[in-house]
Parts: sequence; C-alpha cells; structure tokens
Amino acid sequence: NYRGQFAAVNGYDAGDEFAAAAAEFAAGAKLARDRTLYTAMFNADVYVYRQQHDRAVELLTDRVARVRESAMDFYRLGRVLQSGGRPAPEWQEALHRAASLLQGRTDPPSLALLALVHTRLGEYKEAAATSARAMAAAPGDARILYATARMHALQRGSDAQALEVLNRAVDKRYELVEILDMDFFNLRTDPAFLAAITRR
Repeated sequence: NYRGQFAAVNGYDAGDEFAAAAAEFAAGAKLARDRTLYTAMFNADVYVYRQQHDRAVELLTDRVARVRESAMDFYRLGRVLQSGGRPAPEWQEALHRAASLLQGRTDPPSLALLALVHTRLGEYKEAAATSARAMAAAPGDARILYATARMHALQRGSDAQALEVLNRAVDKRYELVEILDMDFFNLRTDPAFLAAITRR
C-alpha cells in the first residue's frame, strides 16, 4: 500500500502494488476479531486507490449498518463518497451523521475527528476552533497531532502547517497506518512529506 500510493502520485503504475496490498489485507481480514472494522480501516482505502470506489462504499456502508454509533466510520464513508465524486447530499449526509454523533463530546480524539468532519464539509472556521481545543487538551498526544496534520492537509494553502504538525507527530510516535491515511494524499508529491516520514 505504501509503495503503491507513492507510485500513483508520481505517475507510475501502482497496479501490482495495490493488488498485492488488497490480497494481503484480505488475508488479514480472515484473522481479524472484527472483520468489518478491519476492512473499514484497511481494505476500503486500497479500493479507493485502485479506483474501485463502489467496492469501498459497499464495505463502509456495511460497517455503518452494523455499528450505527461510530462517528469514525461515518467519517470514513463520507470521505470515500466525496472522493469518489458522489452527489454532495450523499457524502454530506454521512458527514453530518458523524458530526451529530460527536456533538457534546469534549475528549481530544472526538474533537480532532470533529475538526476533520468540519473540514470535509468546508466549515474551516469551525474546524480550526475545534482542532485548537483538541490540541490544547492534549498537546503531546500523537493521535491528536496526526489528526491535526490531516486536517491541515485537506485544507488548501495549509500544507506548511500540515507538515509542521506531521513532523511533531512522527517525533512522538511513528505510525505507518496514520501516515498512509488517505487524508494525506494531497501531500504525497511534496518532498517535505517524504522527508518527514523517512528521516531517521
């Protein structure tokens, strides 16, 4: 998956890499305690990179039907619908559902996720304010740093902020799953992104 993503954004054929990733993730799903969670976290993104958005949507729709109170899964569904070019009401419905599940929650991970939801909905002021609350509550938490970097990566003109926060996150804890998150896709061709995730 890692090699395929970088090949794709640099104009190289990533087909074999993504096919291999899909096969390995499928094998892993057989061993997972919660297969729908596993496929929502891993398989769906690979299908997006393989331009198989319908399959990713199918996996995530199944997931949210089973776990109706998961804001993260509704966020994942919303962003796949959005990136796949589905009509705005479809992806907005999923993102608004995620937002409604997060309303009133004040723990830093929930605030960081809500900031991502606001960003995907184009609500940048709300995103910045919510992210600031998450960062203030847990300034050294790697999860919050990665989520904040993802938020900036999604906002046009915020690449510098995304990379600055990403470097701080990597300093705290290197998390390949976080780095591979599709929210970072727009930064893949930036040499500073590669430097941030490959430095020793």
